[in-house]
Amino acid sequence: MKAKQYLRSLRLLDISINQKIKEMEGLERSRVSLGSMDYSRDRVQTSPEPDASYTHVVDHIADLQAEINREIDRYVDRKHKIINQIQGLEDRRYVDVLYKRYVEWKRMEEIAYLMGYNFKYTLQLHAEALTKFEEIYGTNME
Repeated sequence: MKAKQYLRSLRLLDISINQKIKEMEGLERSRVSLGSMDYSRDRVQTSPEPDASYTHVVDHIADLQAEINREIDRYVDRKHKIINQIQGLEDRRYVDVLYKRYVEWKRMEEIAYLMGYNFKYTLQLHAEALTKFEEIYGTNME
């Protein structure tokens, strides 16, 4: 795996977690609407069916929550590892550019501005930092 792909995996994992959270919120809304009563009909007491849609939705929510928790654990572990690896670089400029890009998810234009460099130099610095990162951690990138 290349350094850029490895470092980007943190952002992709974050996106995946957020999408699953949105999916779970939609299921929660479905669960609430499935459990509501229809007052326009005559009320007849019945036993709930064990395989009712409501039960399936609740089970799916529980499974999805467990999956989200596992992904959050992976995200936290990976973020910690990536931060430590970035901070292990000797050139502070490399540390700054990689941290801002792959941990804070800043755009290259913003990084150039924050670091006080022109855009072209920032791109060059980023490329050098990725090369150095790969040299050092090439075998330790998941």
